[in-house]
Amino acid sequence: MRARLAALLVLAIAACSKFEDAPGTVTSDAGLPDGGGPDGGPTADGAAEKTYRDEVIVDAPTLYLRLDESSLPPVESAPQVKDEVSQAVIGRRYGTLQPGVAGALAREPGAALGFNGGYLELGARGAFDARAPFSIEVWIRLAPPATLVHVVTKEDRPSSTPKDGWAIYLQPSTLTFERLVNGSAKSATAPLGASSAFRHVVATFDGSTLTLFLDGEVAATVGDVRPALAPTAPLLVGTEEVGSKDVAMGAIDEVAVYDKALSSPRVRAHFSAATRR
Repeated sequence: MRARLAALLVLAIAACSKFEDAPGTVTSDAGLPDGGGPDGGPTADGAAEKTYRDEVIVDAPTLYLRLDESSLPPVESAPQVKDEVSQAVIGRRYGTLQPGVAGALAREPGAALGFNGGYLELGARGAFDARAPFSIEVWIRLAPPATLVHVVTKEDRPSSTPKDGWAIYLQPSTLTFERLVNGSAKSATAPLGASSAFRHVVATFDGSTLTLFLDGEVAATVGDVRPALAPTAPLLVGTEEVGSKDVAMGAIDEVAVYDKALSSPRVRAHFSAATRR
């Protein structure tokens, strides 16, 4: 009798071992990405979710301005804001900017930059030629303009006429991402009603299509396969060209430039990281 019971026990242990190691049975969280679960949430072992900054850095921006400075140099021509990529303080200011206003990110402490008559000039950054892919990312809380104001732009404008480059600009009830080639524009435009909340804006060009995202979702697309000249005008935040009196009014936060087209899942990951509570 004892020998029979011992044999049954051995068989039971062997069966349990086969079940635990059966193909397709999840026995650990080894397949989850670092820093988050399958949807960017916590890992099975309770690891912290990725922050918005984490998600941006994963996508290797060529320029990333958090715009969370507590103060700015009094001299307009002095370097003004920190680039998270190079860790250098860059750019110059024209007119009045207000540091330390309430920021865009619900989950991360930090400020935004208030625009109330001034703008930032960031030099040669953001130039893309031929059909090179790129993306521009920014959070905005801006008053609707009377006509049109540029949020982020890199356009050559001989005699103030747009010729080559790209821009994100705001009109009274719409937001547009345009790409200019020899004075001719292709534009992706989406409705943007008045709001007191920050809006997440991403504009991408993949070599054949302009896509405008609002709050993590595709809002407008347009095809464009034209090769372009790289603009030589400076990268600007808050206006269309140096010396213009048409300036954005409100707050701008978390400006990033990429030398690739962010995918829809990556744009959603950025927005989700900023808004999860």
